[in-house]
Amino acid sequence: MLTNFFKKLKRVDVINQTKVGGWSMEEIAAFALKEFADKGSCLVIVNTKAWAETLYRQCANEANKDSVFHLSTHQCSAHRTAIFNTIKARLKNKQPVLCFSTQLIEAGVDIDFASVIRFLAGLDSIAQAAGRCNRNAALDEATVYVVNPTEEPIDQLIDIKVGKDKAERVLRERAGQDLLAPDAIALYFNYYFYQRADQMAYPVPEKIAERPDTLLNLLSENKLNNGISAPLYLKQSFMTAGQAFKAIDAPTYSVIVPYEEGQALITELCGLSKEFEAKAFYRCLRKAQKYSVNVFPKCLAKISGTRCAC
Repeated sequence: MLTNFFKKLKRVDVINQTKVGGWSMEEIAAFALKEFADKGSCLVIVNTKAWAETLYRQCANEANKDSVFHLSTHQCSAHRTAIFNTIKARLKNKQPVLCFSTQLIEAGVDIDFASVIRFLAGLDSIAQAAGRCNRNAALDEATVYVVNPTEEPIDQLIDIKVGKDKAERVLRERAGQDLLAPDAIALYFNYYFYQRADQMAYPVPEKIAERPDTLLNLLSENKLNNGISAPLYLKQSFMTAGQAFKAIDAPTYSVIVPYEEGQALITELCGLSKEFEAKAFYRCLRKAQKYSVNVFPKCLAKISGTRCAC
């Protein structure tokens, strides 16, 4: 039954175009430009902001700049929304669009491209990318191409790196088969989750818990907490878990950028800092969220002209 539903709802084919040694930047750019010229619209989804910017700059010099777009978290939310709206309007009006984006475009975005090129990542990410291709079934068939770049610094992006490795294994084992079929996805998640069971409990550094432990244990049975024996006491170590957990494990700083209303908000916040008014200051900060980007310490030092201490 599930297989029948899958076949009826299928809108794209996923083609494994990875190769030994990987694709160079020039090769990927040329491939994107060809798909753009042949299909009228093409979306290239990469794993890092650096790749999105590099490919955009390369192709913007070889195509009509009004048709080429770039999306990443280097842009504030308000800026990205404006770009999304422009892209959607152009696609609706059958105007050409070539977009280079990080994975931010993969979820919660109702957008429809005739062709998609996806850097090798987890099959779940590839499936999300496929959701941006022939989304409205306007074409009889469309293709998502999976490519591997020659160089990709993702050692710090653990989930992407592991997902990429597990997807690569599925690509080898299911060569020539449908990569988004239910059994292929099940195989991928078996490799991704069950073979990483020890990581799924979220290990906590010993210097924080003062013993080998996990977030799952600290917030559930907490069997290692022997200090309390009374049956009606909570044994969970909420404070320790709170110290160990980070929703986003990255030491970034929020910077308000002078995009549209952002400039006026910067001026207003500077004025409020002299004569502090909590209510007005909080209101400005809330509004400034749409005009803020998160940057790492080295980037902050570079744009502020100071020396990074990290």
